Amino acid sequence: MSQGSAVPRQSLSVFDAITLMVGMVIGVGIFGLPNLVAGNTPDETWFFGLFIAGALVTLCGILCYAELAGRYPDAGGEYNFLTRAYGKPVGFLFAWGRLTVMQTGIMAGIAFLFGDYMTGLAKFGFAWANLGPYSSAIWAALVIIVLTAINIGGTKQGTRLQNILTIILVCAFVTIILSGIFLAPEIPPVVEKPRPFDPEKVALGLAFVFVMLTYGGWNETVYVSGELKDSRRNMLRVFLIGLAVITTIYLLLLYAFVNTLGIVGVRNTFTIGADMMNVIFGPVGATVMTVIILTEIGTTLNATIFTGARTNYALGRDYRLFGWMGRWNAGRNTPANGLLAQAAIALLLVVLGAFDREGGFKKMVEYTTPVFWSFMLLIVASLFLFRMREGRPKDSYSVHLYPVVPLLFGAACCYMLYSSINYAWANALLALSILAAGIPVYFVTRAMNERAGDGAAESAAADRTS
Repeated sequence: MSQGSAVPRQSLSVFDAITLMVGMVIGVGIFGLPNLVAGNTPDETWFFGLFIAGALVTLCGILCYAELAGRYPDAGGEYNFLTRAYGKPVGFLFAWGRLTVMQTGIMAGIAFLFGDYMTGLAKFGFAWANLGPYSSAIWAALVIIVLTAINIGGTKQGTRLQNILTIILVCAFVTIILSGIFLAPEIPPVVEKPRPFDPEKVALGLAFVFVMLTYGGWNETVYVSGELKDSRRNMLRVFLIGLAVITTIYLLLLYAFVNTLGIVGVRNTFTIGADMMNVIFGPVGATVMTVIILTEIGTTLNATIFTGARTNYALGRDYRLFGWMGRWNAGRNTPANGLLAQAAIALLLVVLGAFDREGGFKKMVEYTTPVFWSFMLLIVASLFLFRMREGRPKDSYSVHLYPVVPLLFGAACCYMLYSSINYAWANALLALSILAAGIPVYFVTRAMNERAGDGAAESAAADRTS
């Protein structure tokens, strides 16, 4: 079989998929967003309650995705669902959006955070970590290049690295949690110059937006459904075990933070993990915490690179203009060209970001979130279309309490879309403009497919939408 006609092999175990999901979700959010959540909630009860509510909303989404992935396991993931439900134009725009806005933007943002933390090691005595005025950008580019190269080396190499990083990360979290629960001072430290808490400015809705960001990434797991062994049965198992691990780690970490710093301390820190470890162990603890966060960022970025390339592969598989991305390397069982394409765009964003680093990660989140929730809403709506067309699935999982669960998740998607646009309308307009630029590109690609007649790409796309 040639590389051009090769297809993904079902080589991933349940454990492989779970580590990808956990590594994707437990990103820098749990260390960067609790202070924003605490700052918009009146007390500890609301603080923990919102994170529990976030887990329940995520569970509703997971049940919907488990049915969709069981119906149509494919390396294209959400692209495959949207194309089947609404036709090629919507599927194409989603893949275009991931390539130009969502996936590559998140990759660049995560990589910049890696660069910030690497450069920050210099203040702990590691002078070599500061590479000059563009140190963060240089480290960001290097980590994208290295992780992309590892994934081009093969699916086995990419998943093996993910497994190792996730295991190290979970062990580190266990250490942090135990330290925060059993070694914390009886009285939380006094916060110097605390930011005043104004009850009239409490915004529970905005707090929930930040909570859902910490759970973001679970949906990326569907991109391995085409490579997961017995995916029709195992996808639900992967989703549920992954969410249970994530929620347990989150709640215990948050308890450790509050137990050590107090809710006032949580509200008034931007480096919650390092501050907590500094209280317990001093500067050495803060240094160790920085290394842990670097590992965490690497885990998240590796999982983002792994899943993002699968959409590029599906796009190239169906459209001749992007046909070079649709070649699956049979020997390494990986979409090498899809990996290269997203790395090139992410590196371009890193270069542009090197000259404007003020609030870079925050702006990347604002840039990607409205487009993300727009497509998430369309995806959950597709479940109703498939039920009307094909009925309840007989040989794979079907959503419990249908239609209540998908309706609840759809309502949550509407709320998150409204909140994200209301919160960052300028970046939302920019992202939607870039998405709209994909419309003329679609017509060009469609014309190329039509001129090719019944070529392989057109036939493949037709088969999946029939």
